[in-house]
Amino acid sequence: MPKINIKATLKGREDTLVSKVTGTINKEILRYTEEDGTKMSYNYKTCKLIRDTKDLRMTFDFDKEKLVIKQKDLNVHFDIKIELIRLEREENNVEIQYVIDNTHEKETMIYRIEELKWVY
Repeated sequence: MPKINIKATLKGREDTLVSKVTGTINKEILRYTEEDGTKMSYNYKTCKLIRDTKDLRMTFDFDKEKLVIKQKDLNVHFDIKIELIRLEREENNVEIQYVIDNTHEKETMIYRIEELKWVY
């Protein structure tokens, strides 16, 4: 599996999370682990993003405009509608802008994967 150095950014209304990590790509799926131990995977073909923590598994299906959140200890899940605004890909770089509608309020989010290439 080829390794790739990436900068992953998740930007919301109030917070921006940035991780500079090494990931792997296999069969069009990028996998990496953030500094806090959260396991991430992004499938370039199906446009699915999975965020897996100790307590929650969040599956973003951008083609179906749906977010499924599963709470592991209670074995329950619920769906949240998301609206895809923009999805752009150039080689291994991806930028996704979407809106989460959780009935209380809507929040626009941006998820970005940037391949870090070393210059000598």
